Amino acid sequence: MGKDLGEDESQTTMAFYLLPTLLILMAKASAQPSFISHLCIYDTGSFTANSTFKTNLDRVLSSIATDKELDYGFYRFSYGQSSDAANAVGLCGADIKLDACQNCLNDSVHLLTKLCPHQKEAISWCENCSLHYSSRSLSDQMDTSPVIRFWSSRNISNTNEFISRLRILLSSLKSKASIGGSLHTVTDDRPMPPPTWQPMAISTPSSTDTTSRAVGKKNVKTRVHIVIIMVLSVVSCWVLMICIYIFLRSRKTEERIESN
Repeated sequence: MGKDLGEDESQTTMAFYLLPTLLILMAKASAQPSFISHLCIYDTGSFTANSTFKTNLDRVLSSIATDKELDYGFYRFSYGQSSDAANAVGLCGADIKLDACQNCLNDSVHLLTKLCPHQKEAISWCENCSLHYSSRSLSDQMDTSPVIRFWSSRNISNTNEFISRLRILLSSLKSKASIGGSLHTVTDDRPMPPPTWQPMAISTPSSTDTTSRAVGKKNVKTRVHIVIIMVLSVVSCWVLMICIYIFLRSRKTEERIESN
């Protein structure tokens, strides 16, 4: 659950914040942290090294990288007032353990602040987490951009079946998650050729009514990893963040060809 660090800040309703995170399954080439993508957002403005905003930003980023309470991988912190307020949101996959989540966010803090040293707003996406900080509020609103897309050169063997099973899984997951609770998983275990599905949902409170979706694709050796993030919210109920992991396993013939 997000925490408001300012003692004088009025309490606000926790709202869902969508960061279009694409959690891509990738081979780690080195131990050094790296981003799949990042953005330094210049329109929000810049700050100086001795500014009050910089002090507030350092405080929230330190908190988000060291918090010991893993609320299903969702963190929100804010500190400061008016134009000096700093806000940050961190998000890890629902299957990412606390240590891995904290390490990912800590690495993201160090790298993103180096890449965007003076911007008041920046966003990063990496293998296990995403980080977004800004001088503007990151709650009580829905952001549907930016969207990062990754494309694969592999084809779906049966397009109609792929779309049909995707719709069934999303419908099932939406129904289960809308009744409440913080984590839901739906798996397509039918003994059929690929794709194989394993959707998951994370819920956080909100009062908005918005639906959005971002789709990303990445080629990984002998299989394709697709991540679809869908957010669905109902007034006075839960906002649902649904991370759907679709593994398209290579056909045996392709594996034999690539192994030769």
